[in-house]
Amino acid sequence: MPPSEDERSLETLAARVAETPPEERHGPAMELAKRRVETVLPSESAELTDAAIDRLLPHLEDPDPAVRSAVILVLRNAMYFQLQEVDMAVSEHPPALLADRLLDRIDDEHWSVRQAVLLPTYLQPILTSMFGTDTDVDVNTDAMSTSAAWLADRLFQRLADPVPVIRKRTSALFFELDDESTVVLAHPEPDRAVTMLVETLTDPADTVFNRGDACEPKYAAIDTLIALVEHHPELVTPHLEAILDHLTVDNGHLRFRIVELSVSLLEQGAIEYEAIADDVIDALERGCYPLRTEETMQLLVSVALRRPETVADVASTLRVELAENDTRRLYAQHAAAADALGRLVRESDQTFGSVEETVAERTVDRSLFEAAIDPLLILAEDHPEFVAEKLTDGYEALREEDMYDGRFDKELLVSVADCNPTAAELVLADLVDGANVHNVQRLLANVSEAHPTLVAEIVPELLDAVDTTPPIPRNVCRILTATVETGPRVPDETVAAVTESVGPIGDTPAYDGNRRYWAVRALIELYERNHDAVPERVEPFVEAYRDGELDDVVDPLDLPAARKAGWDSVADESER
Repeated sequence: MPPSEDERSLETLAARVAETPPEERHGPAMELAKRRVETVLPSESAELTDAAIDRLLPHLEDPDPAVRSAVILVLRNAMYFQLQEVDMAVSEHPPALLADRLLDRIDDEHWSVRQAVLLPTYLQPILTSMFGTDTDVDVNTDAMSTSAAWLADRLFQRLADPVPVIRKRTSALFFELDDESTVVLAHPEPDRAVTMLVETLTDPADTVFNRGDACEPKYAAIDTLIALVEHHPELVTPHLEAILDHLTVDNGHLRFRIVELSVSLLEQGAIEYEAIADDVIDALERGCYPLRTEETMQLLVSVALRRPETVADVASTLRVELAENDTRRLYAQHAAAADALGRLVRESDQTFGSVEETVAERTVDRSLFEAAIDPLLILAEDHPEFVAEKLTDGYEALREEDMYDGRFDKELLVSVADCNPTAAELVLADLVDGANVHNVQRLLANVSEAHPTLVAEIVPELLDAVDTTPPIPRNVCRILTATVETGPRVPDETVAAVTESVGPIGDTPAYDGNRRYWAVRALIELYERNHDAVPERVEPFVEAYRDGELDDVVDPLDLPAARKAGWDSVADESER
């Protein structure tokens, strides 16, 4: 017979833990912990009375670490629900006093107990009150025997804990603070705390996400150092050389954050450029310098202007960045590179190439980064070959990767064509070789709708390159639809293949209703241009299109007039 709810109440289970001999207490403690996890709703927490807490508190000293962990799990919930102002009968045990008892176990000899104490969700409100970073959290920390200095020291000890999960839990606590530097400033020896942060930059512990209940210690360390620079840069500058040693590590994000720290020190006037110049140049020569943002590129230029022998290498690096294929993480990297390159050219007395000089001229009065202008657009008019080469390299990925959301999309090619059709023509001619690839077809189709004349010139080569065995790909039909008016005559055999592509072919999947739509659209355009290979049974589609009854969400074969004209319907309804 299963136990009743009364037998499984927290009150009853707490009493059972208290009454069981130490050597047999493990089982009841695990049952108590399980029940605590099951009572996830605040309304269920009324079971946790003063008497239950009184029974559990002594067992924070239990010789079994599993018992200590189970008790912590229950008591930390009691503390947290109090802070959330949940109606619970624990008035004699306010959150500050419960926190005191829990924090007594922060140095517990067993890692599982330390982990139970350091869960950020529950401990974070105490920390934000203790270190004064959140005025919305109301915890009477004056009632605690634990001081801010003691707690800061313990957190740094746990940041160097031999167990990785403890270090990651502690790092998450740092991340949860509005200002991580307050922990350093509360430490009894801030200089030693900063030394520990610098040592933590080499911590190998990693996580999937750097938020929640676990974060990578090295990221908590660099974030804390950056926050500290804003208030007390003098605590960080003695360690700058050791920090800059990490500017050539494999971790790109860490390198980027170190450059941010350097920029902040420069802005504070705490260091001069010479303090970081050698390390920046060394990182650049090793291919490690993080060219990610406007700030990092401008720092590189500032260093180069003070080291004339590096100007040529920096200019070459920034020129390469003009054509980087950005991801969402590196948004507008190319525009920031153009701004930096323009400044380098203008402020240096060295000689540069025509591309660099054009960039300098076009960025003198405006920032491309702030205006969100792609540098290839400002170069298209005077340097079509350069732009075409960079675009061709960028679009090369379309032939190999099943992705299409980076910098090199149809908007960029259309915009380049608007500036200088010559540059776009060179790119389109090269793309024909990969026209059998879906992404290439989609790009050409999108461009054809904006610049039909431009794409019309390559239609013959396109039809030679693609497989025109029915069903013809939807995007090829889109290209034909857009270019029929201005392009060369479409061969009769292609028209026949388009006509056959309208009907259901083999195992036609449901989405091919859209493919049939574009085949019909191509036939309509050919019909309107009096192409003699278009069959008369296309006329119902022409009339439906003129009347607004046909669009890309309508399967043409669903039109009643289509069947009357002799078009076969889709045989299997499941394919629709």
